[in-house]
Amino acid sequence: MIKLIAVIRPTTTETLHAEGESYEEAKAKVAEMVPEGWELTSVKSDRS
Repeated sequence: MIKLIAVIRPTTTETLHAEGESYEEAKAKVAEMVPEGWELTSVKSDRS
């Protein structure tokens, strides 16, 4: 018998928003907001 363990992730997407004094600070805040089991796939700055 073969037992398998597979890792899956949600197929839905969510948008997170954070602000900081620098890109690095804001990105760190976003990273803290990512729920367990989810993967941060992209980050961009909003300069509006």
